[in-house]
Amino acid sequence: MVLNKYVEGKGAMFFGGIDAFAAGLIEAFSNMWGVILLGRLILGICCGIMTTSTVPMYLAECAPTDIRSIFTAGIPIGICSWEYYIGLLLMSYLVV
Repeated sequence: MVLNKYVEGKGAMFFGGIDAFAAGLIEAFSNMWGVILLGRLILGICCGIMTTSTVPMYLAECAPTDIRSIFTAGIPIGICSWEYYIGLLLMSYLVV
């Protein structure tokens, strides 16, 4: 949300995209575990910027009023639901 105050929605999405690209390059050309983890940390921050505040808020500003709630609540839930599903699947195999 802080980034949205200074550069607004499009700037925050651009910043998140550039950082995600940089994190992908860091991960692709890394040769140590620490560098891969740094790339994953940067990518996680970028995904947090994009999915939790910036993209749903920007889409809600552009959407008609009758479907605005779908964009504000549905996108973060839809993006993060696969992570929870895989986590639950892995936990069931690790516990048994």
